[in-house]
Amino acid sequence: MKIKSAPRFNFESSSAWVVGLATAGIQFLCIFVFTLGIPGSLSQNYLALNNWDSRHYIQIAETGYVLPENKITSEDIHGGRANAVFFPGLPLAARSLSRVAGVSVPVALLLIAHFSCWMFWTYFILLLRTYRVPRRMARFAVISVGIHPAAFFMVMGYTEALFLAFLAGFVYWTERWHRNSAGSLSWEWAMAALHGFGLSTVRIVSWALALFPVITACHGRFKKLRPSRESVRDYFWAWALGGSVTLGALAFFYFCQLRFGDWSIYFKLQEIGWDNQTRWLAIFNPLTYIPRFFFEHAVDSFNRASVTYTLVIFGIAYSIEKTRGYHWRGRFALYFSAFFLFYIPLTGKANTPMDSMIRYTLPTHVLMVFALTLIRKERARSLFPKKLKWLVYAGGIFSIILQAWFITRFLHGRWVA
Repeated sequence: MKIKSAPRFNFESSSAWVVGLATAGIQFLCIFVFTLGIPGSLSQNYLALNNWDSRHYIQIAETGYVLPENKITSEDIHGGRANAVFFPGLPLAARSLSRVAGVSVPVALLLIAHFSCWMFWTYFILLLRTYRVPRRMARFAVISVGIHPAAFFMVMGYTEALFLAFLAGFVYWTERWHRNSAGSLSWEWAMAALHGFGLSTVRIVSWALALFPVITACHGRFKKLRPSRESVRDYFWAWALGGSVTLGALAFFYFCQLRFGDWSIYFKLQEIGWDNQTRWLAIFNPLTYIPRFFFEHAVDSFNRASVTYTLVIFGIAYSIEKTRGYHWRGRFALYFSAFFLFYIPLTGKANTPMDSMIRYTLPTHVLMVFALTLIRKERARSLFPKKLKWLVYAGGIFSIILQAWFITRFLHGRWVA
């Protein structure tokens, strides 16, 4: 996926940083309005953005990782007595900010999320500018991400914003390195590696990005039928960059080995707490993700539906690329990474009611929106037939309503994802 060097897209004279800040601010204000219905002061309402998993991150930031000495049960995990089931990226960032800025850990957790939300939107807009995406299509891309039912988690005390910021940053800096100095060590490579390492400290699913630099290199100027000394060096740095998205997770597993004597305790706690058991072929069994409205809780059905929706998006992209995509190989790295960002959590959740899948499909949604935007720019006409536009608009409105319902539930302490 090669970057063109003459960006055409801009919001008048505003920089991407300012536009990213404005977008994140609008998103935060739209969500904060929902807190005004909760009795209490503004500060109490603000802290209501911390809930469910946020409590575990706060506990880890304040007291560190713990495990009970006796047999571990599901109650130990959900009660915080066994918390090595959460990756350290967000808790460590919150602890560091709390100590440096002198704020409480709950406030620091939210500030990290808000800053990360800003960084994500900035990188996303920088990617659109880099590819000279016209203003109208850029608005479509931003809105399409913002109305995803789980997009509100980007301003909550969750890992979504931090993960997406590192994800978008990793893609952006990898593309810059590929364009400007591929095959050598440069500051763009270092920035991409830094974002890749940060990505892997937040979620293990970051490993889905390991081949992104390699696939990008294969499509670019490194395509050679016979390996040479120069091409080996080129691929070495691409593989090294891909390896950066595994280092944080490996460091966490090493810590677990030193602290608890078991590097795999994370996976064991996942199975004990949520009955997560890997089923590699779950994607071929529709019964695992077809919604069961009226036969299970609505939240579970919407989590299942997010899997079906994501598969439909992949199907649409494949259909368009097959018939009208001229540069689909340049987007293959995006498709590959988006699929495995989706496939890895799907295999783990197949043994459950697909809880939290609507959150786990958000990174995939971001990459697919970006890829579809590039197709739209390439074709210079609508992705969908005019007869189907009303269906797209109706789906967008429904997604906004669903997000509002999720926000209300979350702020009132009820489970969403």
